[in-house]
Amino acid sequence: MNTIPNDWRKLRVADFVKVGNFPSNLSIYWRGGKSKKIYSHYLPDVDEDPRPHQGRCKEGKGKRLYRESSMGTDNPREAMTNAITWAKKDLKELQGEWTDTQMKREYSLHRYWENWSFREFEKPRRNLQAERKFKRDTQLKWDA
Repeated sequence: MNTIPNDWRKLRVADFVKVGNFPSNLSIYWRGGKSKKIYSHYLPDVDEDPRPHQGRCKEGKGKRLYRESSMGTDNPREAMTNAITWAKKDLKELQGEWTDTQMKREYSLHRYWENWSFREFEKPRRNLQAERKFKRDTQLKWDA
């Protein structure tokens, strides 16, 4: 595995990760500025790109646009693994291979409620009365 240089701005993931099924033009890059977060982008194949005009801007007459996302980390190795995971998931979403049940499970209000309520109900409150009131009022809002 190649070593990552200290003064990098953009790296191709395929140069560092030899095994795996991910887009060949998947790259990580650092935008600069105040944020140290690393971003990733790739360009789907023209014949496999289901976006309108194969992802071209200006109503099909312009340049093809990259699919990009933040990797949420400043570590290049971790960003590469996150980029591979993100690219696979993004390609599935783009090609519509997700079934309705998978999509509902991933993006449902029930899942959001479970995550949010677990996080909020665990926060400490001033006293027992405030805690009970918060739980009761919040549950009533969501049940309505």
